[in-house]
Amino acid sequence: MSGEKKKGNNKVIWAVISVLIAGASIWAVTQQSASFTLDSFWSYIKSSSPVFMSAAVLCVLSYVLFEGLAVLCIVKDLGYPRRLGQGITYSAADIYISAITPSASGGQPASAYFMMKDGIPAATTTVTLLLNLIMYTLSVIIIGFFAFVLHPSMFLNFDTLSKVLIIVGGIIQLGLAVLFWLILKKEQILYKFRMGVINILSKLKLMRRREKYEKKLEKIIAEYRECAAAVTGKKRAIIGSFIFNFLQRLSIIAVTMFVYLAAPGGIAEKAADVWALQSYVVIGSYCMPIPGAVGVSDYILLRGFELNGLASDPVSLELFCRSLSFYCCVLLCGIIVLVQYFVYKKRKG
Repeated sequence: MSGEKKKGNNKVIWAVISVLIAGASIWAVTQQSASFTLDSFWSYIKSSSPVFMSAAVLCVLSYVLFEGLAVLCIVKDLGYPRRLGQGITYSAADIYISAITPSASGGQPASAYFMMKDGIPAATTTVTLLLNLIMYTLSVIIIGFFAFVLHPSMFLNFDTLSKVLIIVGGIIQLGLAVLFWLILKKEQILYKFRMGVINILSKLKLMRRREKYEKKLEKIIAEYRECAAAVTGKKRAIIGSFIFNFLQRLSIIAVTMFVYLAAPGGIAEKAADVWALQSYVVIGSYCMPIPGAVGVSDYILLRGFELNGLASDPVSLELFCRSLSFYCCVLLCGIIVLVQYFVYKKRKG
């Protein structure tokens, strides 16, 4: 079986596992209410405010858009300007593949695939995605910090398990931010890591013509060093990427807030509390690799609604929020990726 075919099979397997975990998580949430039925849930959705629901949908679209703009902001300053539609494809690939691969490991390679198909060099692609990941992580940390500072009482209201999940998620984010920055500033870390992979594959007799890959790696690292040095002096790219990543995180948090306001019983005075709750959910979701993080997010959000008295029907509200902010968003991105993949294949043909 070829390497490409194996990768394709692995993606299918993980897609199925992700669907099963999502289904199990939804089932677990619905079991928290003895009165929950599909008919009652549909009635709950139909009773929502179309104005606030429109705002929530707009935020989902903005979530995809802002990541694309963040990537375009970097590659443009590195000398490879690309169209908005291409940036949206990079974003959709990251969001969709991240949702169906363990530890979101496939997201950036998927974005890199489309970026290199658009003629962006491998080294530039690597630096761009790494810098974007740093800005993304930094945005999450800042949002979490303000949630702790401005709404500490909400954190204290969580049950013990939720508190542990949120704290562990925050620690992991801080650690990743430091690690990503070191990799960007110290290319030797990246070089040693890739050489380690080459050594392992060679010893397992899974790689032929090792010298070819070593020379290729040295060339990529040299290009990477040049790009990393270039982007370090590009303050506009760094600031722009951070702003768009920050707006992206705010967009997905705002989805939950607008769905809450749209749903029956939503109270405008508690919108800030829902905003803070979703901020904690974002932090806590990083305590466990995807797709397991789906269950963590569902658990923290549901418990947050229950323990803070934010909903008369917390189960329906939680499912409503997650259906739009996660499931519908991932489905939209999957459609974009599938369409663009066939477009690229057709061009190649």
